[in-house]
Amino acid sequence: MSAQHKTISFAELACKLDEIIVSFENIADPQKNKLVESLKIANAGPEQIQKLIDYIRVCVKYQKFNIEALQRENEYLNKLLENKNQ
Repeated sequence: MSAQHKTISFAELACKLDEIIVSFENIADPQKNKLVESLKIANAGPEQIQKLIDYIRVCVKYQKFNIEALQRENEYLNKLLENKNQ
């Protein structure tokens, strides 16, 4: 399976980054502000894009880890409630 990469212009990329910034406006997360600022910096020049992508990858991994931890905690608490009700 090979990944297909579409080449886009810097203007298109800047437009997409602006869309992402708007979509993050309603997120209540302590890392949101740093991510939004990073996206704004990336619009300043193409040389910042790789750093931004790396940072976004870390943020996504953190969010995935956080969701998985919350799911485990939720399962544990549900088991405690079930045992208490029995």
